[in-house]
Amino acid sequence: MSPIQRIVTCSLLFIALTGYSQTVTYTSDESVIANPERGFYHHTEVHTGQYENLNTETLKGYRTNEGITQILRVFYLENFRESPISGDYLNNMRRDFAIARSAGIKVIVRFAYSQGTTAPYNDARPEFVQTHIDQLKPVLRENADVIAVMQAGFIGTWGEWYYTDHFANSPGQISTEDWENRRQVVYSLLDALPDDRMVQLRTPGYKFTIFDSQEPLNETTAFSGSYASRVGHHNDCFVASSSDFGTYVNPGIEKPYLREETRFTPMGGETCALASPYSDCENSLSDLEQFHWSYLNIDYNRQVLSEWDNQGCFDEVELRLGYRFKMIAGTFTTATKPSGKFAFSLTLQNDGFSNPYNPRLIEVILKNTTTDAEYLIQPDENIKLWPLNEAFNLTFEAGIPADMTDGDYQLYLNLPDPYPSLYKNPAYAIRLANESTWDSETGYNNLLSTVSISASNSSEDYTGSDYFTPRLTQSTIEVEGADQIFGAASNNATLTYWGRQSNDLMRVIERSTDTGSFETIASISAAQDYFLDLNVAPGTNYTYRYYLSSATGSTSPSAEITLTLSEESYPTIVIDGESSDWNTITPVSSTVSDAEAKVLRVFFGAQSAFVLLEGEANNYSIYLDTDNDLSTGFQDNTGPLSGMDYQLTENGLSEYSSNQWTTTNASINKATGDKTTELSIPLDALENLGDNRNLRIYASLNNGTALLSNTEGQPTNLYRALPPAIPGDFSVRNSTELPETRLVVSWSACANCLGYTLERSQDGETFDLIGTYDTSVSLIRDDNLTNMVTYYYRIASYNELGTSAYSETVNATTGVIQLSTQPELPVLFPNPAQDRLFISTLYDQFAIYSLDGALISKGDYQKSIDLRMLRAGMYVLHIQTEEGSKQLKFVRK
Repeated sequence: MSPIQRIVTCSLLFIALTGYSQTVTYTSDESVIANPERGFYHHTEVHTGQYENLNTETLKGYRTNEGITQILRVFYLENFRESPISGDYLNNMRRDFAIARSAGIKVIVRFAYSQGTTAPYNDARPEFVQTHIDQLKPVLRENADVIAVMQAGFIGTWGEWYYTDHFANSPGQISTEDWENRRQVVYSLLDALPDDRMVQLRTPGYKFTIFDSQEPLNETTAFSGSYASRVGHHNDCFVASSSDFGTYVNPGIEKPYLREETRFTPMGGETCALASPYSDCENSLSDLEQFHWSYLNIDYNRQVLSEWDNQGCFDEVELRLGYRFKMIAGTFTTATKPSGKFAFSLTLQNDGFSNPYNPRLIEVILKNTTTDAEYLIQPDENIKLWPLNEAFNLTFEAGIPADMTDGDYQLYLNLPDPYPSLYKNPAYAIRLANESTWDSETGYNNLLSTVSISASNSSEDYTGSDYFTPRLTQSTIEVEGADQIFGAASNNATLTYWGRQSNDLMRVIERSTDTGSFETIASISAAQDYFLDLNVAPGTNYTYRYYLSSATGSTSPSAEITLTLSEESYPTIVIDGESSDWNTITPVSSTVSDAEAKVLRVFFGAQSAFVLLEGEANNYSIYLDTDNDLSTGFQDNTGPLSGMDYQLTENGLSEYSSNQWTTTNASINKATGDKTTELSIPLDALENLGDNRNLRIYASLNNGTALLSNTEGQPTNLYRALPPAIPGDFSVRNSTELPETRLVVSWSACANCLGYTLERSQDGETFDLIGTYDTSVSLIRDDNLTNMVTYYYRIASYNELGTSAYSETVNATTGVIQLSTQPELPVLFPNPAQDRLFISTLYDQFAIYSLDGALISKGDYQKSIDLRMLRAGMYVLHIQTEEGSKQLKFVRK
C-alpha cells in the first residue's frame, strides 16, 4: 500500500497523515468536568438519634447540575460512646454507600462523637474507639470502591483531634500515653481499610509525631503500602490566618514538608474564615497549588468562596482542584496487520493542582467500528506519578494479535476505576479536558484516530512481548470452594456468604433482579466472610453469584442463590437444626476445608447465646472469652486460646478454672440438620458475662482440620446488644396550650434502646399503636382525641434483640388546660434542618449562637429562618416571646 499524505484542518483538531502514522492536535475544553475524586464537595452528616439516609436524586443533582462528584459524610456516633455500634446504624451506613454508588458519587468519610467546644467534649474512650473501628471494618471494606479517602476523625469535637476528653490532658496538652492511643487509632483505621485507601490527619504535626519523622514521602517511599505512605492531610481552616488557626505550629518546617508530601498523598478540607490577605485569591491560589489540593468544601465558608468569586479566582479553583488532564497532540499508527507493530505517542498535560491519589487503570483500546469488538493494552504507567503543569508523553509500542479480525478500529484512551463494581461505570472514569472526545456511554476518551488492521497492509512485524488482548479474555484459575454460596434475607436486606479465601483475591459479586441480566454490585476482598445488600426492595427476586479474581485470572462463576425479602426484621431462633430462622445474622468467621465452606454464626438473645455451624462439623471445640480479659481464663502465651473462659464441645460446656477445664451443669440445647449444627447456651451459665458487650470467639472443627478465626488466625471479636430497658419517667398530662383535647406524653431515654413504641387505650385493656419513634423523641402531643375522655398510655422500647416489657400504664382526661408558669417549649422542625428552620410558636425576635456563645445572626419574626449561611453543626436558638426568652438547640445538616 502506497503511503497516504493528507492534511485536514478544522476548528476542533489538526490531523496530519504521513505514511502509516497520524498526528492529531486536540482542542482544550474549559468547562467544569464532573470527574471522580476531585473538586468541590458537599458536606453531609448523620446523627444516631435520627439517621436520615442520603437521597439518590439529590446526589445525582450534584453531578449533573454542579459538576460535584463527592460528598463528605460525617457519621456521628453520639449514642455509642460507651457501647458497640448498633446493627441498624451499620446497615444504614451500608445503605448510604449503596445510594452513593447508584448516583455516581464518591464519599470522604469521617466519624465523630460530638460537636461541642466546651468541656466535657463527649468523645469516646480509646477502648470504645477501637471497638467501633473493628465493627466498621467490614462495612468500610465492602464499600471501599466508593470511599475516596477517610479522615482520621473519632477523636475530639467534630473528629478534628483537638477538643477531647480522652486523648489529651486538656486541649493541646498531649501526653506520651495519649500519643500512643492516637497512633493506635491511625494504625487501626489503616488496617480496617484496604491497602489501596488512605487516611488523612488534621495537621502535619500529628503525622510528625505518630510516625516519629519529619521526612516527606518521595517517589521511592510513596505508594509503597507502608502506613506512612497511606497517610495524607486535611486542613479545615484553610487560609484563615498565618497558621490556619493552629494547623501549622512551625510553618517554616511544616509547609516545605507539606509541599513535598502532598505530591503523593491526598490533601483537602475547607475554609473557615475570611482573613485578608491570607484568604485573598493570590495567596489562596498559591497555597492550593503548592500543597496540591484535591478537594474543598463548597458549603463552608461561603464568605471566603464569595470573595474568591469577587476577586475572580473561584472559576480557576473550581477547574483546577485535583487533576485536570488534557490531550495536546498524539501520533499513532494508522495501518498495520495481524502480528504487526502499533506505535502510540500521546502528549498530555495536567493543569490541576494534584494527581489522582487512588489507583487508576490506564487502557488504550482498539474498538472495531463494525462489530464493536475491543482489544486493549495497559501501558506500564502510574498516573499518580505523572508530572504537574507541564507537557509529558505517554509512549509505547505493542503488537497486534495474530488472530485479530481485519477491519477499522477506533482508538480510545480509557482511565477507569479499577474496582470491578465501578470499572464499567462512566461516572467513575476520568474524562479528559478536550472537546469532542468524551464518549458518555462507555467512559472512553476518543483519540480521534482510526487504525486499519488488515493482512494486506504493509507493516513491520512486532517482535516484543506486549500485545493488545481481546476484552473479556482472561485466564481461568481454580480455587477450592469458590463455587459455594449461601444466603438469607430479612425485611430490609439480603445476606450472601461463603467460605473465606485469600486476601490476595478479590470477590466480585454479581446480582440479577427478577431474572434480568447479572450486574456487578460489589467487589470486596475474598477474605471477607459475607456481603449485606441493603439496596433491595420488597416483592423482588434477587439472584446472586460471585467469582474470584486475581492478577492472573478469575474463577468461573459460583453457584447462584435467589433471595426475596422476608417479613421478619429481627430473628426468632428455634433450635431445630435449620438455618432459615437466622435471618441476616452475619457470619463471625468462615473457612474452606476439604473443598467445603465452614461457617460460624453467633447470636446473643435476651436469655441465651445461639451458635450455628454450617458445613460438616464433627469433634468441634468452640471457645469463648466472655469477660474480654486476656489475663483470666486459659493461658496460651500468644496462642489463639489465651484468655478463653468457656469451651463448648459435643460433650457440653466447660469452664476454665483452677488451671483446668471443668464440665459445667449447663443445659445445652442442640439440634443437627443437613450439614448444620445448632446450639444454645443459657446466658446465666456464662457466669462472668454480666453486661459485657465485647467477647472473643474461636472454633476448631473436625479434629482441628478446620479453624474458624479472624484473618490473622486469632479469635474473632464479637459485639452483642443488651436487651432494651423500659423507658423511664413515663407520664401523661394535660397541655398548657389549646386545644383542650390535647394530651402531652413524655418519657426519658433508656439504655440499649433504638426506639420506642407508644400505645393508647380508652379502657386500659385494649391498646392501639400510636406510633414508633426513634431515640431523638421523648415527648409527643396527642391531638387526635375526644373531649372529656380518659385515655390510657403505655410505652415499650426496642432494639435488635426485640422489644422490652411495657411500662406501667398512665392516664389523663382531656378537656382541661393545665396552667403553668413554665409553658411548653416550642418545637423546632425539621431538626436537623437543611436550609430553613420552622418554629411552632409566635415570637418577636430570634438570635442564633454557636455552642461557644458567639452570636452568628439575629432578626425579627420570620415564618421560617434561613440557615444556608450556617456551617453544618449544632447551634442554640434564642427566641423572645410574650412569655419570655426561650433557648433551644438545633442541628444544621
